[in-house]
Amino acid sequence: MSTPLTFRERAIENSQLIGLDDVVYYKTSTTTSAFNRPKLTLVQSATDSTVGRIDWRERTFTINGERRPWALLKSSPKLFSAEREWRWYGQAYRLKYDWSNELTATPQFRGAGGETVRFSPFQPRILGSNTKAVIWFPPNMDATARMFLLMAVIHMDIRRQERRRRSAAGGLI
Repeated sequence: MSTPLTFRERAIENSQLIGLDDVVYYKTSTTTSAFNRPKLTLVQSATDSTVGRIDWRERTFTINGERRPWALLKSSPKLFSAEREWRWYGQAYRLKYDWSNELTATPQFRGAGGETVRFSPFQPRILGSNTKAVIWFPPNMDATARMFLLMAVIHMDIRRQERRRRSAAGGLI
């Protein structure tokens, strides 16, 4: 059974992640540039210690003090594919959006048990209440792998939102 964490706010880069028991597990906070582009995203644990960091300008992830450039972490397995492969210390995950905009992260290494991480983004509704963003983790997932995938999901969702804004503006942004 997967463990769901719900983003309290619409902007997942500036939110608290809460569990079913209404306890805060992580907090995300992002500083932006003058043009509202992200500069630095910090992911903090419930005890306010920074465990993850996305540096958007330098294009790096830092987890527990270990800093890696995106060029080493992210690749596209096929030309012109929306699928991305993210890798942290030899453990590869294939991230892909499906038709309903749900993002799945499937492990590509032995011993993973085939359990996937799923992310459903914020969905505004005209009638009725909005659907908050939720990420589901396998219950026995390693804390470093969990942090890595959380940061990869945040990265991919922010990029997806930026592409959507650019296409809606007709390329003017």
